[in-house]
Amino acid sequence: MTKFSEYFKLEKNQLELDFVDVFIDGDIPLFVDPYFISRRNDEWSINATEEIRCFFQKIIENINSNPKLCKYMLANLNEPNETRLGLSIGKPKGKGVSGKQANDLYNKLSKSKAVTTGFIQDISECELMVEGIGDDKISDMTINIIRKHLIDYTQEQCRTLNIQMYNVPSGLIWNKDIERWENRYVELPCINNQKLILVPKWIVVQTPTINSNEYYNNEILEYLQREHINANSSLVETLKSGEKRVTKKKLKEQAEYKFKKEFLYEMSNNHPELLEQYRNRKGNMSIKELWKIDDLEEIEKEIAHELKKNLQNIKSGIEDENLFQDYCIGALEFIFYPNFINPKKEDRIHDGRKRIDITYLNAANEGFFYNMRTAPNIMANKIVVECKNYNHDPKNPEIDQLSGRFSPSIGKFGIMMARSFDDRKLFIERCKDTLKDSRGLVIPIVDKDIINLLTMIEEQKREKIEGYLYNIYSEILEN
Repeated sequence: MTKFSEYFKLEKNQLELDFVDVFIDGDIPLFVDPYFISRRNDEWSINATEEIRCFFQKIIENINSNPKLCKYMLANLNEPNETRLGLSIGKPKGKGVSGKQANDLYNKLSKSKAVTTGFIQDISECELMVEGIGDDKISDMTINIIRKHLIDYTQEQCRTLNIQMYNVPSGLIWNKDIERWENRYVELPCINNQKLILVPKWIVVQTPTINSNEYYNNEILEYLQREHINANSSLVETLKSGEKRVTKKKLKEQAEYKFKKEFLYEMSNNHPELLEQYRNRKGNMSIKELWKIDDLEEIEKEIAHELKKNLQNIKSGIEDENLFQDYCIGALEFIFYPNFINPKKEDRIHDGRKRIDITYLNAANEGFFYNMRTAPNIMANKIVVECKNYNHDPKNPEIDQLSGRFSPSIGKFGIMMARSFDDRKLFIERCKDTLKDSRGLVIPIVDKDIINLLTMIEEQKREKIEGYLYNIYSEILEN
């Protein structure tokens, strides 16, 4: 089947793209995970999480007092076929919630103590404690709730990658201010007269994070094992070694411990530390674990090798400046993911009077870029990148141009992408001056640096990237 990148001839692989590179004529088995989104600290995810929580909270608040409103909200969570995500075979056919399903869903929610008591506040935890709600429906519901955010994201990526869009109906968008579903006309990419909505790869998983069977088998049953051993109950057996144990199989045979979502709620309500333990364990999963890519290092090795060759084929000078900029968008996404997300090309600021070559959202929660984000004098919520495909060294005007893009909402951190330096020491001195004048931090990255960083990935030494960045930073800090 043809992928989105192939149809539009993007010449980029999945690790260079910020969104899921879906099949244009069939679903890909990935899920949008609201819990995973809620654990992220980037601006996009925070806004999307707020949208999801407001919607779900409105359901909780009105589940008994205003069933008409709840059923109206649920009935319009239609099949989000435009994203090409899910488990459908052949043509996309999402399992969204509508019609009779919505009424059934309302009944399930209204009968759940976990919902009516307000015990759960996150839509993802319905999979844990509400009968009849599975992870595929939660994914479909989430896509509909954040449809506006996904449409905005799609438009940004299409503009960045020069993909043509058409004026089409948006599909229903929830307007929380007037509590109504609205259909608007928006710009979206279309293939064979069918619109597509792109989904960030950093909000999807192969297996949804929250899973009731996993929670039951790990947190719940292991807690009960400890309790029975401590109490030396009749379920305890003593091995020849003297070790005492209670098997999970034995626990499952007990009527009071049978797997039921209502039982999971009762256990979680009585022992909230179990749910918190589960949340923390799932929140600490790595991208590799979530995506379940066993051969990720080998894939990265091949891509790093290809990117090194591609860079050498780009000539310095005005003729290839757009090619260099497009290369940088994908290369930086690949090298610094998951810290760099949501790239925008020619991002307009100051009411369109200024443009930034590339911006990324800074999604780091540790390491160099997290420090840039939290340092009081930097506060880099975004990564500002200027691409200079010059035959000569960038000088003061270029640094001033980059630092002039800094602001309280963006932060004061930028990367100057250049091809090489005849006098690198002089450029570092200019970066020092900018930092000393409290105009922000600019670090240079040239072809040699890109090659070095890609070689680290090629040699499966990604952990060395942090040290490499700190070395550049240290040069600028030196007196």
